Amino acid sequence: MDPRLSKTATSLLAALVLASCAIPPGHASAKSMATPGHGPRGIITTFAGSLGAGNAMALSIRPFGIAVSGNRVLIAERDRNVVRLVNRTTRESTIYAGNGVAGFSGDGGPATAAQLDGPAGIAIDQFGDVFISEVNGNRIRKVTTGGVVSTVAGGKGAGFSGDGGLATAAQLQQPAGLATDVVGNLYIADEANRRVRKVTPSGEISTVAPDADLEPLAIATNPAGDLFVMDQHLQVRKVTAGGTILTVAGNGTRGFSGDGGPATAASFYQPGALATDAFGDLFIADFSIVREVDEHGMIRTVLKADKDSPLIQGLATDDQGNLYTADWVGYHVRELSRGGHLSVFAGNGDMDYSGEGGPATASQLGDPWGVAADGQANVYLGDFAAGRVLKITPDGSIHTIVAAGPCCDSGRGRTPTGLNQPSGLSLDPEGNLFIADYGQIVLKLDPVGNLAAFAGTGLQPGSAGNGVPATSVSLFVLDVAADDKGNVYIADLTGIRKVDSTGIISSPWAGVHPRDVNGVAVDRQGNVFMSDGLNHQVLEVLANGTSRVVAGTGSEGDSGDGGQAIAAKLTTPEGLAFDQQGDLFIADAGANVIRRVDSKGVITTVAGNGKAGRTGDGGLAVRASLNDPRSVAVDAQGNLFIADQGNKLVRRVQGPIP
Repeated sequence: MDPRLSKTATSLLAALVLASCAIPPGHASAKSMATPGHGPRGIITTFAGSLGAGNAMALSIRPFGIAVSGNRVLIAERDRNVVRLVNRTTRESTIYAGNGVAGFSGDGGPATAAQLDGPAGIAIDQFGDVFISEVNGNRIRKVTTGGVVSTVAGGKGAGFSGDGGLATAAQLQQPAGLATDVVGNLYIADEANRRVRKVTPSGEISTVAPDADLEPLAIATNPAGDLFVMDQHLQVRKVTAGGTILTVAGNGTRGFSGDGGPATAASFYQPGALATDAFGDLFIADFSIVREVDEHGMIRTVLKADKDSPLIQGLATDDQGNLYTADWVGYHVRELSRGGHLSVFAGNGDMDYSGEGGPATASQLGDPWGVAADGQANVYLGDFAAGRVLKITPDGSIHTIVAAGPCCDSGRGRTPTGLNQPSGLSLDPEGNLFIADYGQIVLKLDPVGNLAAFAGTGLQPGSAGNGVPATSVSLFVLDVAADDKGNVYIADLTGIRKVDSTGIISSPWAGVHPRDVNGVAVDRQGNVFMSDGLNHQVLEVLANGTSRVVAGTGSEGDSGDGGQAIAAKLTTPEGLAFDQQGDLFIADAGANVIRRVDSKGVITTVAGNGKAGRTGDGGLAVRASLNDPRSVAVDAQGNLFIADQGNKLVRRVQGPIP
């Protein structure tokens, strides 16, 4: 199961329920936070995370497509659903289009407020308008020089139709590369349809040379109006302005050969992008290298493979002949000058994180998952994708306290040195931080910074038994919660496991069989609760080894506000937390809401409007949109913290929650 897509995946653990309909007065224990709040109750703001702005060299960037015009370098980040603008002179970066949420919205309004769905290719015409292909949305968007976005082709679902009519009524299928010519035509590499489509300035769409067997992997144009197509036959074809089709590179066989000779005799391995310059040269990205075909038709390699550039997805040139490469897996854009000097132009080389030591609200996060706090206004965040545990100090700055790296083989006594995918955090009264490293192990970080294996054997085989040291047992770890008596509870694939204060593991609730346990929490009295995502319920596990339902009927849905929680419907409950009054908060990731069950068993929605999105900061939390919220925590002042995983944010709702 990919945990980031686990709304309907089968996985995990054991079952729980709250006493009848009432939840005893409790505390936030391991899931609580102590961050002073201010402002009106119930207002939501961003506490950590952003799309990233500032010095482009310091940002986390995963470029797919790239285009250059004058002082503007535009970078499509397909996975983040944004297009980034970098000033070529200052290297300052801002978001040019996209709000970071996959989907379609915003036509007729500011491009920065619009939703994009997999932006892949970029082209800029002679008027400065920018065209963006959405490989998942099967449409082409246009952003004017005034920043207004519209759809210019596709958007009618995946397929092939529309030639001879308006492009906005046509179907595309996985459009990727784009190019424009000097007379205003837009060319589209309609990859899954294995065609090159052309949209004229008047908006009519057609297929370029339909009988020429052009099956595009990449396209480009030159100042003379010629169209270049790298097709799936591993050849570059040139379609002249007069309609003549010529092969200009590639012999049609897969491999690497031909440097120093005619480009038509060369072989390519995995070509992915094309670009031309003002000097008549053609550049071809071939997996991790770049080759150049000069004006005489001779080919050579101008950028060789190295560990920092394993997969080049985009190419562009500027008006001085400098070449820019979008290194998708290297997480940066590089610039190769006309004179052969290679340098990093943008990106810090980290897939999912930036902002170390700076304001948390300016940082970039990967997949924020678990949250906790130490009672001294320090907030801890587990970033699943970045493989880090981050600490946000009272001054609002963010710092890495456990970095990504090889974890451990506790059964062989190795010391853990890093994390893989932290999926849950919990603190005990002594300030020890317990980290659930998804699927592998539970780690313990003590108050002075020593990291040690606490439970599980990592990827090594271990015992499945009970009554033995927790470090000798094989686990599939999902979440963790500590109580104030020295016990730690682990959400494991097989159920809830308990590790006592001596380090011995047991399975007190072996008879409880949940379908998909995603979260575990402990109240002030030491009662243990868990979420069962696929059964759409929250359960309490009882001292006699059984469980009872606290929330959810067992049917999927989002209903029941104002009534008893056991009569309400949940979608995919995941993270759980208690506040000082004993109210239970449930992150319903599938419904994109946070629900609260009070001490009388009554359920209400306290954050999220049920629609996936990234809106609402500065307003009431119940009117805001969340996107796959995975975990929650409540501090001593009653402020609610939400790991808004799909938005790559941590949101805060000012408490006490009304």
